[in-house]
Amino acid sequence: MAVILKFVYIMIIFLFLLYVVNGTRCNRDEDCPFICTGPQIPKCVSHICFCLSSGKEAY
Repeated sequence: MAVILKFVYIMIIFLFLLYVVNGTRCNRDEDCPFICTGPQIPKCVSHICFCLSSGKEAY
């Protein structure tokens, strides 16, 4: 039981670190990594990167 609990804690920490290290924070559109698929383009909105369809507004 302790081994399972320890594994769960390690996974939570690992996923949190992965979330923090992920480069989704930005100041402008050029800071966003190219992780979008299809016709979407990366846009910086309120310091967070989003994949938006080209020609569409974020609001």
